Amino acid sequence: MLNEFEQDVLGEQINLFIGQAASYLSEMINRKIILSIPKVSLIDRSSTSLINLNTQLNGYLLSSSIEFGDALMGKAQLVFEAAKVKKLVAMVMGEAFSEGDDLNDFLDTDLDVVKEIGNIILNAVIGGFGNIMHTKVTFDIPNMNVFDQKDLQEAVEVNNGSYLLVMDLSFNVAQTDIDGLIICTLSIESVDALTAKLREMGEGFEE
Repeated sequence: MLNEFEQDVLGEQINLFIGQAASYLSEMINRKIILSIPKVSLIDRSSTSLINLNTQLNGYLLSSSIEFGDALMGKAQLVFEAAKVKKLVAMVMGEAFSEGDDLNDFLDTDLDVVKEIGNIILNAVIGGFGNIMHTKVTFDIPNMNVFDQKDLQEAVEVNNGSYLLVMDLSFNVAQTDIDGLIICTLSIESVDALTAKLREMGEGFEE
């Protein structure tokens, strides 16, 4: 597990990755995105309950997930409230949004936009990890899933990793707050390699 200094180094790196994703998304929707600093936790999956990880997510959730391999191996999921994502999709598509719209009724075009958003964010984070570890990361085809908040734990536990890297994520776009989670399931080997690199980076900062 990470000590306090390694946790800080990890948080700083993820903040950089997420900042890059925010820039891409700003260009995508031609609006400024205000990004909060993410909260980052590395958790032994066998000793945690995801039910209490983020109580801000309610109702139906939309997940964009992607598996990745090579030296860094695992699965990453971007999870947003379906209702908030519907607003983001409307902005991306340049369409009017009505509070009376069915917030959980997604069209294929909606899912395509969300998939692209997920690709930008997840590739920025996982690709960033690959860069600091000086290793190539290969990605599978992303998947989309809609489920109820109460099923969040089950949705994550289908993964086969040993550790969870959990990031609270919040975007503010045009006075609309979009809160979510990035959940990366990582193998023991990947966590060991990432921890070693963070320790090395931390020692460099201290010199």
